[in-house]
Amino acid sequence: MEYMEKYCTPSRIFLIALLSFIVGIFVAPYYSAIWLYCYIIGSLLFLLIFVVPRYRRIFTFLLFYFLVFLVGAWRYQSVVPVINEGHIGFYNDIGEEFVIEGSVDAEPDMRVEVVKLQIANLKLQIIDQKVPNYSITQLRGVNGKILLDMPRHTDIEYGDVVRFTAVLETPFESEEFSYREYLTRFGVY
Repeated sequence: MEYMEKYCTPSRIFLIALLSFIVGIFVAPYYSAIWLYCYIIGSLLFLLIFVVPRYRRIFTFLLFYFLVFLVGAWRYQSVVPVINEGHIGFYNDIGEEFVIEGSVDAEPDMRVEVVKLQIANLKLQIIDQKVPNYSITQLRGVNGKILLDMPRHTDIEYGDVVRFTAVLETPFESEEFSYREYLTRFGVY
């Protein structure tokens, strides 16, 4: 067991724990049933600590790194929103016109021809209900933010409450750049 003392310095333990955390973040989006597999692997490592006493220290370290891996996976999944009826992204690209009310959440971004407004604290209502699955008859609060393009000479400032009608669209994507993923980093859908 002297190799354990040689290879288990505090800096190496920290490095392996950090790598386990990062791997957990990168693996989490690809496995929807990750928690089932993790429960099985974690239980097996926990049992091996007691069943094989000769390698108890190795299995303890493996269990520790596995728990750090789980924390990384949990961290990723805790910040990714669930896109359902309570999230603004759910209503993108359905072709319905909405009445939307919200507050300007950031300083207006002045461009040559338009002003880009980030709108949060959203409430929405369908104007003409062509799709029967989407039944919103009064203003209903939803999570998320949207980016609104307004004419250049609009007198709207940070903190103003705005009400407008719009058809919600997903931001564009190309092979070189995904504006949708870029905006998602800021919670804008």
